[in-house]
Amino acid sequence: MAKFPIFSLLFSSLALLCLLSFLQQRFAHALVEEEDEESIESYPFHTLELNSLLPSSTCNPSNEGLYKDGGYLKVSHEHGPCSPLKNKKAPTFVEILQRDQARFTRKRKGSASSSSSSIPTRTESTDSDIGNYVVKVGLGAPKQQVTLTVDTGSDLIWTQCKPCPICFKQKDPIFDQSKSPTYSTVSCKTAVCSTKYIKGMEIGCTFPATCTYTVAYGDGSISIGYLSKERLTLTPSDVFNHVLFGCAQNSSGLSFDDSTTDGILGLSPDPLSIYSQATKYSKKFSYCLPSKPTEIGFLKFGPTHPVSKGPFKFTKLYKYIEGDLSYHGIDLIGLKINGIKNPIHFPHPERGSFIDSGAVITRLPPTTYGALRAAYRKLLSKTKYTFIGALGIMDTCYSTGRSKIIETPKISFLFKSGVVLDLPPTGSAVFLNATVFCLPFAPLGSDREAPIFGNTQHKTLEVVYDGKRGKIGFGYGGCK
Repeated sequence: MAKFPIFSLLFSSLALLCLLSFLQQRFAHALVEEEDEESIESYPFHTLELNSLLPSSTCNPSNEGLYKDGGYLKVSHEHGPCSPLKNKKAPTFVEILQRDQARFTRKRKGSASSSSSSIPTRTESTDSDIGNYVVKVGLGAPKQQVTLTVDTGSDLIWTQCKPCPICFKQKDPIFDQSKSPTYSTVSCKTAVCSTKYIKGMEIGCTFPATCTYTVAYGDGSISIGYLSKERLTLTPSDVFNHVLFGCAQNSSGLSFDDSTTDGILGLSPDPLSIYSQATKYSKKFSYCLPSKPTEIGFLKFGPTHPVSKGPFKFTKLYKYIEGDLSYHGIDLIGLKINGIKNPIHFPHPERGSFIDSGAVITRLPPTTYGALRAAYRKLLSKTKYTFIGALGIMDTCYSTGRSKIIETPKISFLFKSGVVLDLPPTGSAVFLNATVFCLPFAPLGSDREAPIFGNTQHKTLEVVYDGKRGKIGFGYGGCK
């Protein structure tokens, strides 16, 4: 038998130890990588009972007791059983989105002259004809009840007024200004009337001594009337005198064919919105949109005691201006979908983004939307659901078969401030019936268009707007 020198034996032992150490480190590193990947892939879904996602045919305001202190307006879906309008036939979600699509036509036709043959063009469908949320408020003294669409993307507060020779049919009685001693028209000599254009509308004097407004929409629909002042009662503790509003005498066009509300409660950053006119609240309000039409949410002006449980997530709020429209700008820069390692960023984050309660679903730059759709489909390819393609403008829909327990992907929004907002389950999947759900996002026309945070994605969140401090906050479970 050959004999090895002692140093050879030591060298061999040392080499073996080094090899074992190297392999151990590699194995440990591999485990870390595997654990990281597992931590991403193991929890990509919300798990919910199907019954919790589907509305019933009757109103179930189980949270109504939260809003009985007198400072809250009850918010309900326009077409749901909790709506004060009591609509008998509601459009489907697919039909709602078809109407909503017109809101995002970005081609501008230019501003109008003051002549009657040329009116300013606004590139959105009127907000009263799509799947939005409504509140009931009082107008005049004594107050007359009107039902208005809550819209953070609209500026003017307006409703139809008698005699209203060219107006759409509404469920409530048309506002009768002759019965209100607090009503007055705005003189042509006032400063507001001397301003020819206020974002999205034309202000002028087409009638002798009386200021008028004209709002025109992308499909040719128009609302024309007197710029007026009146007492507006939001709640017993929120009464405002001399509020500027549009007293419509001509509301006509395709946008109003199926309208059921009486007008719009504008909450945009513009001067004629209630957000700007309710100066005592320093541009602060909050709301929560319910997850289902069978439930109610709230709208609250001024400082609030949070309804949500847990801490709020605050990020930047600013005035976003696009053409002749103004919105509440936010610093949204991308999103992530749990189960996919890399976040998806917007191709042009410098373009800005905004939140709009009048937009039904979130709109994304096409590149971003394509990446989200691919990730969403990849995740659901591992489930038992059957891909069924497009329904309306939603191109990623699935059949759940007979499943009673539903899994929907988890999606989060990313903000420049570092805030990560995990969307509620209703923000990542919308159920059209007991067996079909879709990805509730849609692409914009180009990558350079600003992303829009729509109302489907902020259902159940308590959203706080603080214009004075330039911040917006999100809290979970705001409608419960």
